[in-house]
Amino acid sequence: MARKAKVKTGAASFAAPLLKWFERHGRKVRTPKPEIGSYGIQSDDDLEGWKAVADPFQDIGFTLLRQLGMGEFGRVYEVLNDNNPRYPARLALKVDRIQGKKKQAILEAEQAMLIGRELAPAHHLIRLYDTGKLRGERYTYHVLQLVDGDTLDNLVGVTGTEHASVSRPPRARVSETEGKDEYERAISMTGSQLWRRQRLALPFAHALSPAMILDLVSSVLLWLEEAHALNYAINDLKNGNLMMSRRGQLKGIDLDSYAPVHTNKDKVTDFMFLAVSLVLLVFSAKGKLYSPKIPWEEMIQDEARLRAGIRQSWPFGDIEELSEGRVSTEELTTALVDLVLRSRQLVYVKHAELFSADVARLIGIKRRLLPEEMVID
Repeated sequence: MARKAKVKTGAASFAAPLLKWFERHGRKVRTPKPEIGSYGIQSDDDLEGWKAVADPFQDIGFTLLRQLGMGEFGRVYEVLNDNNPRYPARLALKVDRIQGKKKQAILEAEQAMLIGRELAPAHHLIRLYDTGKLRGERYTYHVLQLVDGDTLDNLVGVTGTEHASVSRPPRARVSETEGKDEYERAISMTGSQLWRRQRLALPFAHALSPAMILDLVSSVLLWLEEAHALNYAINDLKNGNLMMSRRGQLKGIDLDSYAPVHTNKDKVTDFMFLAVSLVLLVFSAKGKLYSPKIPWEEMIQDEARLRAGIRQSWPFGDIEELSEGRVSTEELTTALVDLVLRSRQLVYVKHAELFSADVARLIGIKRRLLPEEMVID
């Protein structure tokens, strides 16, 4: 709720410019004038978009602080919350322009809330608090948990190498071939990199530690496992749809592509995209100066090349020596190879129990590798 005292906030330690102050006068919040080059506003379109929604949102208790990024239909803002005391003081507000009829937009908002409620038990998914439509404006909005960090593709340096965004499928898939065709179409087009147009944190410039790379990989696996356990498919699984907080926690951030699983065929694209995501993450272990000799497209189709590529891209030397005999290089390599190939070959589509077992196997290896660096999954 609003406080009567005048409050000033300092800029946080991100690379992108943040709002340096705001003032409260009773229930009224005053902020600096928005301008291009500040507060995440990068263009005339961004500025016009900000001006179109800033006053209506402030009227209902959300004050725009900065633009975090944009997508195909709208923008994402960090906001100050005076709307609902049950929500955190700062939130993310995803604002989409209504493309179709008003009734369709309202149904979309209702569907989003249903999906948000059903996915709420998943620890690796962002929280959706509310949805709505701005009165008198052709905008819908989603009130989301604010993650203090940056997208995983930015941090590991693979931005622009992943597939373009995929929307929620309109119906259940009728065959595995349909899912494979969707994967091929998406993978043939790299993302526009629009969602995050200004980096909020510096990328990993140096090689990741073995504990860190296994933390990231296991978090991606748990993200997918949680969604499937709740009978949902992600459909747009990629590192760009994960945010890593400054505490090292990963959260899936975009619920627009999630859809109920009607049959196992609806899981096909998730596992095909997972194989790509895992390989890109492992390749990132050596930092921004490393470039694998074998393209990932070839590596994920051949066990021998994949095994050799993982050994080549793993910069930590003798795993058995590193772990003081608790884990061998062969054990770790085999676990990663199995995860990639069984995803790519759709083994996990029909055998969810095997996927869970392989996730648990990798987490067990991570805990034995360097127990003093272990974090809670």
